[in-house]
Amino acid sequence: MVDQTREQLILEVIEQDPDDPMLFFTLGKLYLDEERFEEAQKALKKAVELDKGYSAAWLELGRAHLGADDEEKARGAFEQSAKHATANGDLRVKNEARDALDQLDEF
Repeated sequence: MVDQTREQLILEVIEQDPDDPMLFFTLGKLYLDEERFEEAQKALKKAVELDKGYSAAWLELGRAHLGADDEEKARGAFEQSAKHATANGDLRVKNEARDALDQLDEF
């Protein structure tokens, strides 16, 4: 179960700064770690709406979609992650996104 205090703290900070994509990323990761995939998708979608080039958020959104058994949306998110990671010079995220796409292609 998610540490309610941590979740509540993040939500309170989001109320104060609702335009910070990193806060939604953090919330989405918290939900993803707890396999609360629908909530993770919602938070991570908000993160990429606020910052379309946020490659790490796209990557985690792909993972949330996979957790919810939506391979099509996962593929789209991983493709966006790889694209933005390449543009941002983020080699780690680019490689993780490419690996995720390769794994989808194996199925």
